[in-house]
Amino acid sequence: MKVLRIRLENIRRSIGALLRYLFISLIAYFLNIFRINQKWNQILVIDLFAIGDAVTITPFIKNLKMNLQNTKIDVICSQLTSDVYAQSKYTDKIIVLDKKQAKKTKNIIVKIINEIKYYRKIAFFCYKNLNKTYSAVFVPRWDFDDERSADIAKLSGAPKRVGFSENTTLWKSFINIGRNRYFTHVYSCRPDCLESEKYLSLLEQVGYKIFDRTVRLPFEHITVFNGIDLGKPYAVLALDTSSRERDWDIENFVKISKYLNNKGIGSILLGTNKVYEQKFKNLGGQGVSLICNTSVRDTFDIIGNCRIYVGGDTGLSHIAGAVGACGIVINGRPKGSDPCHPSSPERFRPQSDLITVLQPKNGGGVNLVLVEDVIEEIDKILSKKYQNKEV
Repeated sequence: MKVLRIRLENIRRSIGALLRYLFISLIAYFLNIFRINQKWNQILVIDLFAIGDAVTITPFIKNLKMNLQNTKIDVICSQLTSDVYAQSKYTDKIIVLDKKQAKKTKNIIVKIINEIKYYRKIAFFCYKNLNKTYSAVFVPRWDFDDERSADIAKLSGAPKRVGFSENTTLWKSFINIGRNRYFTHVYSCRPDCLESEKYLSLLEQVGYKIFDRTVRLPFEHITVFNGIDLGKPYAVLALDTSSRERDWDIENFVKISKYLNNKGIGSILLGTNKVYEQKFKNLGGQGVSLICNTSVRDTFDIIGNCRIYVGGDTGLSHIAGAVGACGIVINGRPKGSDPCHPSSPERFRPQSDLITVLQPKNGGGVNLVLVEDVIEEIDKILSKKYQNKEV
């Protein structure tokens, strides 16, 4: 009986995916009728995900530009990650898509109304911003795509649409069933490598050369920010991540701040969680908080000029790697576990030799990474001549 239910569910999802594709194709047909500009001389890259994803995609854009030097490369991204792409000199235009999605509901009528609103919004967005100027669209998302990037790729009107297959993972084949239809070229690659390497493999399979695999972004050398003196040695402590499961205990950060203070190194707190900020203060943590008081662009400069960075599996850690900061990333995944897991360092660690990833010595869980181990790594970093390499 269970097998029958699974088969019926797969059939239902397959039919739904086909109907969705036909509807998107119909919208694309009407959009193409009304489009006037047909230059076909630009490349579009679509990335609607988080800061860490945007940082790791920048080498993809850099190498694409190095292969096509006289071609403009535009990026569709969220407001949050637009600052990341603004840092890349290889991006010609940034198109921001407001990603606000309707709340999930079990009410069928509400679901249908929300879908209609979505299609109307995405159709107007594509007509207004894309206007049939792209010869190719790339969606370098290897894992499942819950942001509907494939819809935009199809609606762009580009004759060449490139992405990873819906069958790269079992979960993706379930979430994104029928997604391959939206592309003219789909590829796959080995799962147990850094995401940035996956993106570059997409370029290689299309036929482009890879000139530079490094993840490097520039920052400004500043000594003052919002009245805070950055001329003295300081550490950046990133207190939170996008998931509580990956958040190192605040008490641990308090101990790190006190240890650094005894070494003559102040601490600057970054993040988005005001509750953590208050808890840090209540526990006697020593540092200046900039939590919720910086833009993504600001964090490049603040992290880029720091003496040492300490944070969890978060976008700020990827920024630390990209600006050449020395630092420590605390990751709760047990050593030797599945390298394809979304939190695995083999997939998502910052691509920098100056960043050390610490994992639990026994078992799994971010708080099994001991303060003593982090302090030991801090001492190793402080004993070396500090070189912050800006590219």
